[in-house]
Amino acid sequence: MSHKPPTDLYDVLRQAVHETPSAGAFSQILGALQHGKDFDPQTYKAVWLPYAQEHIARWRAQTSPQVIRAGRWTAISHAEIVDPLAMTRSGPAVLEALSEEMFGFGLIRTLRLHQKGRWKGEGLKSRHGALLAQNASLETLEGLCIQGQRLGRDGVSALLSSPHLKNLRALSIKGAALGASGVQGIAQTSTLKDLEMLVLIHTQLGGGISQLARSPHLKNLRTLVLDANGLIPSDAKKLAASQNLGQLTHLSLNRNNSLQNQGVSFLANSPGLGALERLELSDTHMHDDGFEDLVTSQGLGALRVLEVCANDIHPHGIRALAQSSLLGQLRRLDLRGNHLGDDGAQVLASSSHCRALKELDLGYNELGDLAAMRIANSPHLRGLTSLVLIGNGIGPSGAESLAGSDLMEGLEVLELSDNPIGDKGLAALLQSPHLGSLRQLQIANIQMSDQGARALSQCEALSNLERLVLVEFRASLSEEAIQILKASPHIGHLIVSF
Repeated sequence: MSHKPPTDLYDVLRQAVHETPSAGAFSQILGALQHGKDFDPQTYKAVWLPYAQEHIARWRAQTSPQVIRAGRWTAISHAEIVDPLAMTRSGPAVLEALSEEMFGFGLIRTLRLHQKGRWKGEGLKSRHGALLAQNASLETLEGLCIQGQRLGRDGVSALLSSPHLKNLRALSIKGAALGASGVQGIAQTSTLKDLEMLVLIHTQLGGGISQLARSPHLKNLRTLVLDANGLIPSDAKKLAASQNLGQLTHLSLNRNNSLQNQGVSFLANSPGLGALERLELSDTHMHDDGFEDLVTSQGLGALRVLEVCANDIHPHGIRALAQSSLLGQLRRLDLRGNHLGDDGAQVLASSSHCRALKELDLGYNELGDLAAMRIANSPHLRGLTSLVLIGNGIGPSGAESLAGSDLMEGLEVLELSDNPIGDKGLAALLQSPHLGSLRQLQIANIQMSDQGARALSQCEALSNLERLVLVEFRASLSEEAIQILKASPHIGHLIVSF
């Protein structure tokens, strides 16, 4: 048996390892190594694999600005490995390569096992979790993301039990049916004692919340995301009573629409969540009573971000918020998709506790021109840098109120899509003397005609924009107007498509 691959294979490998890091070079190296392994496994392991490792290890200093792609997996930013097990025929082969440390170049910081689209081939199986767990290169991992169900509960458990996961700081599992036993495995794994972020989304936790709440290995958690897990009030009660989550600064329980008022109240009265800076409770079926318990809580003194989208909050709940000291702490408030109406917006805009707010989202809240006027005239909202009012009933007069307000001077983000402000309202905005700070403008589907498009294309005040959203206009604009927008010296570079 020959002790080297064919000459062309040698040339490919030699040339590729000396190239600047790139998608093509990395892909060529993998291909050459695979051919070398098939041709002569012993020489591959003794000569060619170490040769490639030695040279690619030198790429590390050059990889930060690079995106190195090979098939459906990627090495990015400090050589993070992304999608090594995308559902293609090469998925298992890449895993086998990982187990042999083909990628043990000291480059791996974040590993994502991500199932995409329809799979064709052998695919990812539970045994692959155990196989990967044996790889000593896992010792460099700081982040691990598992998405999809093919690895299975046993595969996930085997991988997380690896003695090589010594430096893991962030763990994300999405769409894997872990169940109570799978979550119990996570809670009892001492190798996860240094975790700072745990994300479990749509993982069918079942009774696993009890294990998480009692786990002594999760005391260093700063971020806990448990979205879309069918949590009920008793689960919230267990989290609220935990003595091991005192370091949490971010808790997300979005899309658990069985939490309801009772579950929210348990969290609001928790003695152990005082370090929270960000709380997300969107789509939890919260009503005014639960919201009132939350905003009048005395145990959330560190809270700065509150997101409660897609609930059932009315003006009554907003009155409780407007009178609470909690509002005075907040920097970001997201109320999108509730039922504030003009009355709720007026109550909020009238509260002196709003002065610290930087970002306010009132999208899809049944607001009209009166609400826009109240917001524009409020002396308490002058500190806003982002205002989102999409999906309401704000017309030309509401847009005129905003355009003439000092509130606009500090805004970097203004989103007015899906409001019937029309050409008249748009003209008022474009003529506002307060657009100097604006960097992002969303005005999709505002009933703009060709006349409005021409005015938009000529607006010098928008020259500093970094993002402009104009989708959904094509049906109402002529081809000539579209071309005028694209040719605008002020915004043409931001026109991507309609």
